[in-house]
Amino acid sequence: MKKIPNLHVQITTDHSPAIIQHVLDGRIDYGIVFNLPRAKAIRAWHLGRHHYALYRHIEVDIGEDFDLASLQNERYIKVSWGIPFQKWLEKHGIQHQKSPVEVSHGNLAKQIIIEQKGWAFYLKKAS
Repeated sequence: MKKIPNLHVQITTDHSPAIIQHVLDGRIDYGIVFNLPRAKAIRAWHLGRHHYALYRHIEVDIGEDFDLASLQNERYIKVSWGIPFQKWLEKHGIQHQKSPVEVSHGNLAKQIIIEQKGWAFYLKKAS
């Protein structure tokens, strides 16, 4: 790594809205978020596409021939991946409705999958 005088790098993780607000407040110079910010005061670059995968507890049998809409039941854990994810769900027949469990963090969803024998969609790269 090249040394640059008076350079300070701090890496912090947070949810997208908090990172966007920190950029707007001037607390940080750059942020990487899942959803592109809509604030006109922020210049954004799209870095890539995302793909989703179904993760389930080993004891949850979904059968070999299933459709995504039929999977919406009491074991479904909705992870709030943002608007692109919601559009992807709707495209595959899962309408926007409340899930028995909705979380905003993937690690929490994984813990619930293990403890409650559930299932959820994850970003393939996030798994």
